[in-house]
Amino acid sequence: MKKYCILIVLLVCSICLSAQLQVGGGLSFGTEIGKPGIVIKGNYLIKENIDGSVSLNFFFPDKEGAEGFESKFSVWTLNFDGHYLLQQEGKVILYPLAGINLAFSTFESQIPNFFGTGTTTFSGSDSSFGLNVGGGAQLSLNEKINGFAEVKYVLSEFDQLVIGAGILFTLN
Repeated sequence: MKKYCILIVLLVCSICLSAQLQVGGGLSFGTEIGKPGIVIKGNYLIKENIDGSVSLNFFFPDKEGAEGFESKFSVWTLNFDGHYLLQQEGKVILYPLAGINLAFSTFESQIPNFFGTGTTTFSGSDSSFGLNVGGGAQLSLNEKINGFAEVKYVLSEFDQLVIGAGILFTLN
């Protein structure tokens, strides 16, 4: 599934090469997950005041357990957002955003067998479709580099506030 989502992101980015394209990344934090993550992001200018954005968030896995009892929980999301650019004069661009969110989670737990002759592994995965609502800003650092900060609420089975910040590089 990850391969297909990455392929979709690359395909969308390659279609938009004729528009102003920005790519980059940064850090994110999910309040419900309670873990930081890494965001990979691409923006493209659709119209004078409308941006399209595709981003992948990989949240750091949560590992717990004592000796012999170990569990790992991981979450990653794929987001397709639209930005309405409110202010484009000067160095700061402000925007509200709305979009869709695809969230994927996996769980794996290992416990020792009853007689201590090995371990038994339990695993599972889940996915969820949701909506993003929020806002953000870009700060022009120079002609080709912008800083960004976003806050969005994800309405889905994985409801949470996601805060992200990073750097975007203009390609054309």
